[in-house]
Amino acid sequence: MNNKENINKNFFLKHLNKFIIIFIYIFIFAFFLYLPNFLNLFSKRDNVINVYTFTDMISPETAHDFEKQTDIKINLKIIINLFKCFKKKFLLIFS
Repeated sequence: MNNKENINKNFFLKHLNKFIIIFIYIFIFAFFLYLPNFLNLFSKRDNVINVYTFTDMISPETAHDFEKQTDIKINLKIIINLFKCFKKKFLLIFS
């Protein structure tokens, strides 16, 4: 009986460093997985939505009613020329 206990202790001590390394990897993975959620708890939320739309899609009155009901501010940008919009966005992204 003593020999079996000794074998179990030796097995545990022999593989202890592997268990510790696996635990550290799991901890690091979980840390980076939940880090954005943890940071959002302490960040100030602006409650702003940026909406880019054509003239006939969403009316400013609808956006105003949405702001009243939800207390979320809407930055409504109305697009008249699609080519100019793509040009501006393209230049903003790559500048």
